[in-house]
Amino acid sequence: MKLEIRNKRFSGYVILPDFLNLLQVRAFEDSLGDPNEEIDENMKDKRVWVSVADEKRLPVILQIVKEWHITGVPENPTIDNFPMTPISDSHALISEIYAGIYKLWVGESLVPNE
Repeated sequence: MKLEIRNKRFSGYVILPDFLNLLQVRAFEDSLGDPNEEIDENMKDKRVWVSVADEKRLPVILQIVKEWHITGVPENPTIDNFPMTPISDSHALISEIYAGIYKLWVGESLVPNE
């Protein structure tokens, strides 16, 4: 499945699989976190950096994406060579790909307003 990327710094597309296998589903679900997890009282007013979310999402993305055709991203990206700055553009790229994988996970017919 071709996923077009519309990011001001990174343009192009990635190829996602037609379906996720069991290991990919498990990795994706682990990256979602626990929605019922209580927030630590000491963390309530603390800033949460976007890199915290990206650190959970990027390994899953790297495991699932079959092909990379994005300007500014290596053909075979890894944790070590994935461009993470400027952070706002990199975070937007990771979020866009992650959203595409989410649609694959739930099935596009289940995503509202699409």
